[in-house]
Amino acid sequence: MKWSAMTPEQRNALVAEKVMGWTPKECNGEIGEQPISPDGWACQKCQYRGYWGDDTTHAEVPMRYSEHIYCAWQIVEHFRIHRFDVHVGSAPLQYDVAILNRRMGGKGYTASAESAPEAICLAALKAQGIEIEP
Repeated sequence: MKWSAMTPEQRNALVAEKVMGWTPKECNGEIGEQPISPDGWACQKCQYRGYWGDDTTHAEVPMRYSEHIYCAWQIVEHFRIHRFDVHVGSAPLQYDVAILNRRMGGKGYTASAESAPEAICLAALKAQGIEIEP
């Protein structure tokens, strides 16, 4: 798989499934008005968006792990809770992430990307045994 050829939605679903154990299912979130459009609605749980008059039944959208640091940090916490060391560093043109497994003698998984969320996602996928081309 090539990361750069995937859409953000595909990236987020891959990380959600392979790293966080998410499985697609129908969402049970409440529907509210979108703040950016009086014509549309957004699910308050997963942020799926639709227009008034559309069926509000929808599949749950995974968190935007590869797009937002708040979401990506959930991955860092996931690994931390499972006793991995996670190091996030920055350089002038990229972010570097290392995930170290103490139980396996400090085996490490590293990744670099232009954004911290993407670097976290790529390192997490590697730690799960999934190799992704940049």
